[in-house]
Amino acid sequence: MSEFVGGDYVTVKAACELRPGTAPFFIPMLVVLLEHDEDLKGAPLSEAEVLARRDSASCIQMRVEDYIAMHDRRGPDLDPNNLWADWLHFKQTGELTYIPII
Repeated sequence: MSEFVGGDYVTVKAACELRPGTAPFFIPMLVVLLEHDEDLKGAPLSEAEVLARRDSASCIQMRVEDYIAMHDRRGPDLDPNNLWADWLHFKQTGELTYIPII
């Protein structure tokens, strides 16, 4: 995950402490990245692979209001802070429900 700050991106490890009122916006969505990786692998991803993919994904930090507006256009994604459990839930149910809470 990367954080957009004045035109600069930083890694997910540096962006873990999100500013209040912001949410990580992954481009492309985490679910799309993980489905692609799993298709390429031809087998289920491990927890370590899922978390490593999140940590290397492109992301910007958005105000929650802007995130929700984008969510309305493109739909929900996986929760990056509960990614493994959310990924397993998605694989079992096909449901995506993450909306950040301020």
